[in-house]
Amino acid sequence: MDIATPDDLFSVAIERYKAGEPIAELIPLLVMDMYYGLNGNRVHTLLDIGKRLDVSRECVRHIKAKALRIISNWKEKNQ
Repeated sequence: MDIATPDDLFSVAIERYKAGEPIAELIPLLVMDMYYGLNGNRVHTLLDIGKRLDVSRECVRHIKAKALRIISNWKEKNQ
């Protein structure tokens, strides 16, 4: 399984949003956006992201892992 790059994450989020996916389903990808500092944002720690979302650092870690699975599945489907 390949590791998703930040560019992969952004591409998947945009495509899924355009396809009409509810924004709640994109939260894992948005967490990755914050974690990697995409779109001109600064890089945030898991703790920083957790504070902004009002969840624990461990919860953010799980969300990040989910995003990596989403990206990997998407990449496998589109190869």
